[in-house]
Amino acid sequence: MANDPWLYFSLLHGFRTTHPRTVIALGCQRAALVSAKNDRGQLPILNPPGDDGLTAFVDATGRVGSRTHVVHLLHDLLLTKPKEGR
Repeated sequence: MANDPWLYFSLLHGFRTTHPRTVIALGCQRAALVSAKNDRGQLPILNPPGDDGLTAFVDATGRVGSRTHVVHLLHDLLLTKPKEGR
């Protein structure tokens, strides 16, 4: 495992919400989360990964004229060869 190829990548998710207490899908089903922060530099409220990957809980509304919510995620992903026949 030490010599296996890993991909390290960063994702910046920007979004607006129309209702408070909204859950936003962030994806990344097979990646291992290394770090996460929101636009205020704080740890966002992330739900445990499910079949659709990570989701973030956003307490406040992102209204028109206000700032867009931002979540910055850093991930690790083990690269594997495709199985034969695929």
